[in-house]
Amino acid sequence: MIKENQRALNTLLLIADGGCILGSLPAAYWIRFSLFSSHPDHLPFQSYLWLLPFVLCAHIFFGYLLGLYRSKRSNPFRWEVRLLLRIDLALLLLVLMALYLLHQEYYSRLCLFFWFVLIPASMCAERSAVRLTLRALRKKGYNLKYILLIGNGELAASFAAKVKRNPQFGFRFGGCLCNGIQDASSFQGIPILGDYGALSGLLDQGGIDEVVAALELNEYPSLQQIICLCEKHGAKINIVPAYFKYLPARPYWDEFDGLPVMTLRKIPLSNPWNAAVKRLFDIAVSLLALGLSSPVMAAVALVIRLSMREPPIYRQERIGFNCKPFVMYKFRSMRTADTVNPGWTGKHDPRRTPFGAWIRRFSIDELPQFYNVLKGDMSVVGPRPEIRCYVEQFRESIPRYMVKHQVKPGITGLAQIRGLRGDTSIEERVRQDLYYIENWSVWMDIYIVLKTVTKAFYNQNE
Repeated sequence: MIKENQRALNTLLLIADGGCILGSLPAAYWIRFSLFSSHPDHLPFQSYLWLLPFVLCAHIFFGYLLGLYRSKRSNPFRWEVRLLLRIDLALLLLVLMALYLLHQEYYSRLCLFFWFVLIPASMCAERSAVRLTLRALRKKGYNLKYILLIGNGELAASFAAKVKRNPQFGFRFGGCLCNGIQDASSFQGIPILGDYGALSGLLDQGGIDEVVAALELNEYPSLQQIICLCEKHGAKINIVPAYFKYLPARPYWDEFDGLPVMTLRKIPLSNPWNAAVKRLFDIAVSLLALGLSSPVMAAVALVIRLSMREPPIYRQERIGFNCKPFVMYKFRSMRTADTVNPGWTGKHDPRRTPFGAWIRRFSIDELPQFYNVLKGDMSVVGPRPEIRCYVEQFRESIPRYMVKHQVKPGITGLAQIRGLRGDTSIEERVRQDLYYIENWSVWMDIYIVLKTVTKAFYNQNE
């Protein structure tokens, strides 16, 4: 229902974006060579036209990759503006790099600059105009769809509240059918037109575009009759499942011998192509990190060896991908006698040596884990692995904790760049890990790595 409206709107925006790219090029060419002084032998406009297919395709690619043409009901307009600017900057850099590699030095860089200023400016204006136009039309009663809501419990009330909070999609309530509400003229501000038995007569009268059934679990025996009546009258029906609390935002449907099967959690890294891309990313980042940090690692190992008279690398069993144990490497930061009974560490943990406290504060103790990444036990980005005793404890007390083991553990992650390190909330860490697992992309990994370098490198909890 809402998804179909959003898909139609996104298709309209995609076409309009293409028009902005096409229209911005002649405008930029005119500004550069008509308003500004130019060399008489500058390239003709036709020479710039071959850039259009490349820029159009690249914009569509980056737009879909970054979610520009996906549902964004919860995202404000400024989010859309920021995303358009990021895509525009990436396109400008790609075009300049392509011209450099092809030795096309005669193209005006100033003309290209004007083009890539006009593109996001025109797209922002176009999208703002679309939003304002739709809002104005729907205020005047155009482009509206009238919903008949069936249900009188918390689920129906929650759906009604969400529809009212999103008037930009043009849905209005034509009425509500409720069982068990007596002496009431409305439910959640929606006029009550009768009980469930009145459905057939209302569909005969017309005026209803869609039916939404939001029944509680104890009312599901009535669902079959409601569906049959809607299909008999050719009315479109949408069902809000009573078990929605157990479902992700976008459940994945599969088919087994003609029988539909719903997977509660779709994990992008279960796809072999995605897993291969992430593995290549891990190898590249690990080799780069080990190459850049090798002098630091050698110095740290020497200091630990001389000061503690112990092997500089500390090995500890952690639980990783598919709940399989692996040996994780770290620089030794605590005395050997104190590492027998592991536990959470904090700023004033007496088990740490002074040098160990320093390397932990700047996360230098975790540099050997890049060897774990090269071995394939870990990933650069992912949920942090825990020791077995904590896994056994948390799996009983924290819902969905074990889902994190469906991907490889990481050196850094979404929880870490948001300050959830050391002795912090496990529940919040798990929530961040699940979001990462369900929404993984290469761009998210790049973002987390960059944030780790600029922000999470300093561990304020140590």
